[in-house]
Amino acid sequence: IASSNSPQLQMDAIFEHLGEGDDLATALLHKMNLDGDETSDKTSGNIPVTSLLSMQGQSQTASVQLEANKSYTRPKVIGIGSEDEDDPEKLSIDVTCKCQVLVEFKRKRVLQFESTRYVAPGQYVVVGGDRGEDIGLVIYTWCETKQGTVKGIGLKGASLSRSIGVGSGTVLRHAAAPEVSQLHGAISELERRAVEVCQLRVLEFGLPMVIVDAEYQYDKKKLTFYYEAQQRLDFRDLVRDLFKTFRARIWME
Repeated sequence: IASSNSPQLQMDAIFEHLGEGDDLATALLHKMNLDGDETSDKTSGNIPVTSLLSMQGQSQTASVQLEANKSYTRPKVIGIGSEDEDDPEKLSIDVTCKCQVLVEFKRKRVLQFESTRYVAPGQYVVVGGDRGEDIGLVIYTWCETKQGTVKGIGLKGASLSRSIGVGSGTVLRHAAAPEVSQLHGAISELERRAVEVCQLRVLEFGLPMVIVDAEYQYDKKKLTFYYEAQQRLDFRDLVRDLFKTFRARIWME
């Protein structure tokens, strides 16, 4: 049961003002213009939402933007300008201070994490996952400036639905280029094959469901299958079989 101070409920208060496809900066500013009640004083972590009132405005990245892609794929970024344009020094950001970030994964799954140092939107990060590690793309960061105010920076082109969660860990480090390449290459291919294998198992078990996608946690310790069905199903035997096949924790969603 979530308390009134839980990160999820506090973020929900913000998303009341977030339309489908709106960027988070718009939602935050909209909320600040509408209310200032004490029940929505904090987001998760250390930075109160009401401190956003001290911002001199929010900004978007000028050197990178989110690449237009299908909603069920992993997010990618493309360069649109000089990296100097997003230099934290120019933005007066204290890179040694903790910050909060929103990290996007496959199928527009977004989780909120804390980072011990500044992480710029558009960077891939390794985060604590479900008893392991995962890699995602930072699409929004809010942190302290050298003047003691709070600044929010969003990845140009990124948008959010109302679906957001709170990560189980923290940002551990930046992801290396080979790790990102593996995420979009080898792991994506493994997921494609996993869908084919799982659908065959579904037919063997005679279950009235369709497997539409799969998502590996980066360390491959967890494998999530996304499915469609018209009724509640008992797929415990299927999950046990899939565990023996893939040697990973299986999650059906």
